[in-house]
Amino acid sequence: MKQNEPSFEGKVLENFMKEFSKGRRLIWLLFTNPRVPLWVKVIPVFGFLYWLSPVDALIPVIGITPIDDLAAIILGLKLFVELSPQDLVERLRDEINYGSPEDDNDNTVIDAPYRVLDDE
Repeated sequence: MKQNEPSFEGKVLENFMKEFSKGRRLIWLLFTNPRVPLWVKVIPVFGFLYWLSPVDALIPVIGITPIDDLAAIILGLKLFVELSPQDLVERLRDEINYGSPEDDNDNTVIDAPYRVLDDE
């Protein structure tokens, strides 16, 4: 292994952070998009409200309460993405991964010199 090359664990952590950042951006873009119905936007909000709720304090099971809070948030976010319009999800994922696509309906005119070639 080269001296400046990161370790395997470093590469795994770097890839995880990149994918986490992409997922966070996708969720934010979906949440702020008017094409996503309001009832779908409520799902992740309920996940976070469960995290803040005192329901876990009523059922003191040692070691499980942080896990169920995290599971509720992750499940809510996953369900939110799955119930969002899939064409929008795919377009936003492509935009995040590859950058903004050029607008096909731009109607841009490019002036260029030309000459006509005869068939003769």
